[in-house]
Amino acid sequence: MNKQTFFTTAITLIATLYFSNNLSAQWSQSNTAIYPTTLTKNVGIGTSAPTKKLEVNGGLRVVKEVSIGGGNNFEVDAPGITGGRFKISTGGNVGVGESNPNRKFQVNGGNGLTLGLGGNGTGEGFGSNRSSNPLILYNQNVFGLDFYTNSFARMSITNSGNIGVGTTDPKAKLHIAQGNLHVDSGYGIEFGSQGGIPTGAYSHGSIWEDGSSQKLTIRPGGGTNFGEFVGPGTVEVNGYMNVNGYMNVNESMYVKNRLRVDKEVSVGGGNNFEVDAPGIAGGRFKVSNNADGYIGVGTNNPLFKLDVNGIIRCQALLQSSDRRYKNNINTLDGSLGKILAMRGTSYNFNADQVSKGFLTDKQIGFIAQEMKEVMPELVKEDAEGMLAINYTAVIPVLVEAMKEQHELIEEKETRIAALEARNNELQGRIARIEVALGITADREQIVEKSAIVTATVSPNPTLGIITVGLTNTASAKSVIVKIIDSTGREIASRSTVGEGSIQFDLSQFPAGIYVTQILADGKMVNNTKVQLVK
Repeated sequence: MNKQTFFTTAITLIATLYFSNNLSAQWSQSNTAIYPTTLTKNVGIGTSAPTKKLEVNGGLRVVKEVSIGGGNNFEVDAPGITGGRFKISTGGNVGVGESNPNRKFQVNGGNGLTLGLGGNGTGEGFGSNRSSNPLILYNQNVFGLDFYTNSFARMSITNSGNIGVGTTDPKAKLHIAQGNLHVDSGYGIEFGSQGGIPTGAYSHGSIWEDGSSQKLTIRPGGGTNFGEFVGPGTVEVNGYMNVNGYMNVNESMYVKNRLRVDKEVSVGGGNNFEVDAPGIAGGRFKVSNNADGYIGVGTNNPLFKLDVNGIIRCQALLQSSDRRYKNNINTLDGSLGKILAMRGTSYNFNADQVSKGFLTDKQIGFIAQEMKEVMPELVKEDAEGMLAINYTAVIPVLVEAMKEQHELIEEKETRIAALEARNNELQGRIARIEVALGITADREQIVEKSAIVTATVSPNPTLGIITVGLTNTASAKSVIVKIIDSTGREIASRSTVGEGSIQFDLSQFPAGIYVTQILADGKMVNNTKVQLVK
């Protein structure tokens, strides 16, 4: 043995003895285990700088279980990162991607699909976006919960509790986007107290039939359409609507075709009830919301209980007239004078009224302002200051006027008969005188040419003062103007020659018919009736 070999063998033996004694002092062995006793160093396998009691740089295979006790955590780390891949805390919480789990099972997958179901590439699972960066497209539902199929978020629940189907940004408790809500036959959508379908300021909700046409639309502001949109209103019906029971419309209702109500229609709460013409709001039929409940036909502004803008056709028109309804009953007097003071006219309505629906053909009637001077009780004024006449009330005046005229005729016939009898008597006396005088030849009768005098009376009717205008008075030697009352009595008389007019004051006499008689040279040349009104 040479000298080099000797020293090498000696050093190896010394080192072996040293390490053998030291390792034996730090490890203990039993029949089932080997374990450190006084070992205070970290043990490294595949690494010369272990940081834990046992650090393996490479694969580790455990055939049975791994048990961690003594109040310590169990972690599976990323390369170079302590904590974050998988952790079981000492409190029993499990974290995946979360180094500090505070729930029994907590997954922190960042953004997008977090917890997947099925095989790779199928794209179904759950996710929760953790970033609030608005520049990232899929960060719409921050801190919410998204449900994925085929790698797309199909349903989302926001952190405020809104649920979105087809959208990750639902605006309501249930928001369905890019699709419809289907309810099977025999089922429906049930709303709780004061529940409904809300609308936005510029949007509306609709219920469709087979996706082809709108059947129910709730419009901005609360308007509701049944069928396609037909016009402004709170409830709009384009089609047939059958109400068998009670329907409450708070504002207005627009029906384009037919509305059938098996029971009553009640309009309250200070609102109007209207039946409109196609494309025209108001005008067909309206019950106003005023306290009197005015009804308008052909007008949307009724000013009376029944205000009709047009022609009324009926088989009979009855007015309440039972004596038991009335008091202060008096027979009309001076009716003939009032009838004579009325002026019947023909007229056409002006263009402004025709544009409001008034008739275009020629009309027959009175002028309300003139009637107001004769019988003001027959004239009514509406809220806009326009006048109307109670034409029916003219009938009793006509009846009494005919009676008064009949009395005048009977009185005159009596007087005529008396005059005829007197004339016959005088003719007999003249004949007897002529016989006594022996006058048998025909007497020459000198006929003088009558003067031509004409006259006018104004105003007529009059409240008292009348002016009798005379022409050609120079053709007569004498002119007498007489005023005769309805009994034939002369109440005033004046003579004139050459005057153009004469005035009389009748205000002291009762209302009625008077006659002005003009006598020229003793012969009557003019006879004019005058109506005195009070």
